[in-house]
Amino acid sequence: MKTKSLIIVGCALAFLTYAPTALTQQVDPSTKICTVRLHGRVGGYPTKSPRELHHVFDAELIEKCFRRALQQKASVVILDIETPGGRVDVMQDICRKLVEYHDKLRVVAWVGDAGSAGSVITLTCREIVVKPITRIGAALSWRFDADGNRVSLDEERRKDPLAQKKASFNEALVREFMAASGHPIELVEAMTTQTAELWWSPSQQRFSSRRPSDFQISNDWQQLDDRQTVMTLTGDEAVQFGVAIGMAQAVDEIPNLLDISGPVEVVDLSHIVRRYNADVIRRIAAFHKNAKRLRRALHAIEREMQLMPDVDWDIPPNERAEATVGVKRRLGKISDNVAQCRSALGALRRIDRLLIKRRIQTPDQPDILARIDLDAEAIVEVRKMLRQYMKHNPGSDESWDQAEAWVNSSCKMWSQIRIN
Repeated sequence: MKTKSLIIVGCALAFLTYAPTALTQQVDPSTKICTVRLHGRVGGYPTKSPRELHHVFDAELIEKCFRRALQQKASVVILDIETPGGRVDVMQDICRKLVEYHDKLRVVAWVGDAGSAGSVITLTCREIVVKPITRIGAALSWRFDADGNRVSLDEERRKDPLAQKKASFNEALVREFMAASGHPIELVEAMTTQTAELWWSPSQQRFSSRRPSDFQISNDWQQLDDRQTVMTLTGDEAVQFGVAIGMAQAVDEIPNLLDISGPVEVVDLSHIVRRYNADVIRRIAAFHKNAKRLRRALHAIEREMQLMPDVDWDIPPNERAEATVGVKRRLGKISDNVAQCRSALGALRRIDRLLIKRRIQTPDQPDILARIDLDAEAIVEVRKMLRQYMKHNPGSDESWDQAEAWVNSSCKMWSQIRIN
């Protein structure tokens, strides 16, 4: 009996000693993956309505998502990219941000349509996964000329040395991005420059921008892009040429392509995108609201100045009080509207600084901003006139006429501006 008891006790001690270790080995910590939906334009302003701003993304937004991913202890961020392109300066800011986070997060581009600026952003990510229908490329840059016509910067650089200088500066930055991501610069050059050629060697598995010899062409090399076209990759081509690591139709297929084993926890950060852009929509609405408030107050000042009764300021003081009742009432209304103007001007300047930070400009914003300084001068003249009248010293007719001319000019200009 004693022997059996000792055996039972020994087995129990062995279980207690080794059970925690066995249980610990069974626990497989999950890999946390954050997804960010980047559907829409690269910076700028939508062509139709500010309500489309939730389809715009920029570097500041992407950094917010990266920071949240780090807070969530995520090791992988998947950027779900669907974009026709957008502003070059915003693209450069986004690419800088991607390079900055290369060693902090494993950033993967899961791309469908990545046109123009979107293609450079995609290729700045070290790892790319394509969707079943994918287009990456067509990244020619263009600008508006003085007449509002689109001008290709690639064509302009061949005619203007200064344009060539600017293009060279931008191309150097793109080379830095590709060096950081490990993707071939020859591919990006074919996407961004119409006159660039692109060749592919299946045996060597590499691109070249230089035309091979006739012998090499007949035996190995094949031309993908000539000097008359701009390169755009399909999804199958991206996988074939080693640009993409694979194809996935859904997010849950991507971990296998990334060689991630074990359980995976996916966290969607799209709410950050919606909240971030909703704030900009509110600011644009506030910008237009204050522009209308400024215009309304200026028209009110103009109306009160036109209705100002004539007063003989040389009459005795005891008679002047009764005679100036109407004047004081008009002056009070002008003073109230001057305060409205000053408040609206300050708000417009503050909001404009915030919109500039995100490089967003509404179609009517330049015209409104062009009015601000002139309107401020008009308000200064009106305040001078008010101070004179409040002291029962109207001054010369010239000061009154000058203030009225400023206000009339401002109101006339405002009537030509259409506020969205």
